[in-house]
Amino acid sequence: MQIDIVLPRLVGTRASADEIIESALGSSRNIDSVIILRARAVLNAAPSFVDEFVKKLGVLGVSEIRLVGESDELLEQFSAASIRHGNIPRVESATPVLAG
Repeated sequence: MQIDIVLPRLVGTRASADEIIESALGSSRNIDSVIILRARAVLNAAPSFVDEFVKKLGVLGVSEIRLVGESDELLEQFSAASIRHGNIPRVESATPVLAG
């Protein structure tokens, strides 16, 4: 199963990570799925938000987060949080690379 989540421009607190996840997933538990995280609008993400977001999705059983439209910095933040939490869930970019 694949679930889309669109992030707002500013994502700054652990509480906002919980709210976004709850809004997208409801009260579902043990979700064996891939999250498509649409991050094109994100201007700034606090490390505490990213850490909580990755941690919570891992606890819920999400196997992978695929970022779309992310900045290099945001991808690095999500990747580092994934490593801190034992690579669960795995994080990768799903943004197409344009040939130049």
